[in-house]
Amino acid sequence: MASQGGNPFGGGRGRGGRGGRGGRGGRGGHRGRGGRGGRGGPHHSGDGTPAPGANPSNEQVVVTATREYMFQTFPNILQTMPAGARLRLSIDTGAPSTPTPTPSAPAPSSRKRTLEDDGVPAPKPKKPKKAPLDPEVIDPNVCGNCGGDNHKAAYCVKTGASGWMEACPKCDSTRHQYEACPHRNKGEEDFVYLVYNRQRKPPVKSTMKLGKVIRNELARTGTEWHGSQVMELPYSAIFSRQEARKNPPEAWTYASVGNPTEEAKGRTPEPSRTDLSLQNAADHTSLAEQAWSPEEETFDPARDGEMPTMRLLQDPRGYGSRSMSTATRMASTVRNVDEANRAGSLDDLAQKRSEAYHTPCDNCGLRGHFIEDCPLKCVACGLPDHKCNNCPNLLRACVCSKLPSHLMHECNSYCNYCVLTGSEAGPHRIKDCTALCHYCLEADHKVGDCPKEKTTDRECKTCMRHGAERPEFHFPSQCILNWCSKAGCEDPLHCKMHCHVCGWAWIDIATVENEGGNHTCRFRKEWDYSGPDAVMGMRCLKNSSHIFTTEEVAETHATVLDELEAWSESCKDLQKLPVECPKCRIDERDVEMM
Repeated sequence: MASQGGNPFGGGRGRGGRGGRGGRGGRGGHRGRGGRGGRGGPHHSGDGTPAPGANPSNEQVVVTATREYMFQTFPNILQTMPAGARLRLSIDTGAPSTPTPTPSAPAPSSRKRTLEDDGVPAPKPKKPKKAPLDPEVIDPNVCGNCGGDNHKAAYCVKTGASGWMEACPKCDSTRHQYEACPHRNKGEEDFVYLVYNRQRKPPVKSTMKLGKVIRNELARTGTEWHGSQVMELPYSAIFSRQEARKNPPEAWTYASVGNPTEEAKGRTPEPSRTDLSLQNAADHTSLAEQAWSPEEETFDPARDGEMPTMRLLQDPRGYGSRSMSTATRMASTVRNVDEANRAGSLDDLAQKRSEAYHTPCDNCGLRGHFIEDCPLKCVACGLPDHKCNNCPNLLRACVCSKLPSHLMHECNSYCNYCVLTGSEAGPHRIKDCTALCHYCLEADHKVGDCPKEKTTDRECKTCMRHGAERPEFHFPSQCILNWCSKAGCEDPLHCKMHCHVCGWAWIDIATVENEGGNHTCRFRKEWDYSGPDAVMGMRCLKNSSHIFTTEEVAETHATVLDELEAWSESCKDLQKLPVECPKCRIDERDVEMM
């Protein structure tokens, strides 16, 4: 029978080490063993039966006692047990029995103590690092979206499967979207890359909402855009897919690459996104919320349908809308009655609406309302208390756009004349330019003081005389037809010495055209807007993908003159005139060598 006195965790007859403390334990009595620090030597309950010391949870504490003793001391036993120990009880009934040998505690492991031993959760294992991607190689001479060599991704018309242009328009990378581009100038270029460059083209694959991009640009200090300006807009994703099926992107020639406004003239308009001012575009339901998301890739091509070709005219007041709520329909009914009373009859009201749908507003140019209901300010001077038909300053309205909303002396467009002529004046606006008046092209006054008579027909007269397909709005100093294309011309806006189209000196044309033949230009000049400033480019008429600077064309002209002089001295018959296009010359030489 077990002893009834003392702590059941006390030592036996042998010298047991103290449990629960560090340091080396003493030698255990009977079958007890000494323990290392924190594991204690074995203990006995008084009758020689060994009991393991205070150990971690993988060891047991064995107590043998009478039933009465256990009732008295059980609470104390629990208090003195080390955390994590397991208790096994054996009640002595007093009957003779063969003692069952108790296995001794297993030898302590030699492993290192872990955080779990102290009740601290182990840290989560680190995720293996992904193998770094190979550096992306971006060819500056080809488009990162389609691989073409006559344009960059900023102007590319190729669509991805879901209808978006998938390369970064800033750097041509296909590994990130525009908003994550390390080369992006936040705020300054967002409108240009996502809206202006994408006129009548597939939208850029970006999570930035186009409505917010437009509003931010209109609110940005120093912007050259105005809410009343009309601009062609990027396609919706669904129309982009429809248009690509009908007009394969690889068939587009990029004849006016770098000039999005000019390019848009030759592309299919999306019916619901044409003739919109920037302010209206920012509020346009589908365009304002347009942004790429992963859900865009789950579209069903079978639901795209045919490409629409007719504009869907919508009543701006909501009349006749099939999606109106009950409250809206009730309000519309009241408005119908009031307007019918003013119009005289429902037939007169229907006629009035029909006229509004088919007659452009005299203030903003859009259909769907009359000028008295136009939501815009006066598009001539920008004041809110009248419309342009009653504007007292209509003749002083700026010529920079169709709907300027400011007067000419207030124009914030930047001067490009001083840049192209190499002036050291630094960047400045047209209204502040002292080099010349950008309206009459004379050099003795600013544009705000120009005495030249003005008319309400503000479109460029030079463009109209040369057969422009539609009215163009810009200062005469910005009209490329007024510029001489000869590199280094001393007076490019008043030149009489060179052909304004191709840059040949009139004195040399007789030689070039074989003794006085009719002069035929081999190039077309156009503005190149791909850089920070507009520069003049020369496009080969034989191969529209061949584009050069005026300096490159001038060098080739000098070579052609040398070749003609050599031919003249040789007294040989001239089979054909030398080729003027630098790339066509190389192509012909390669063909001759084959």
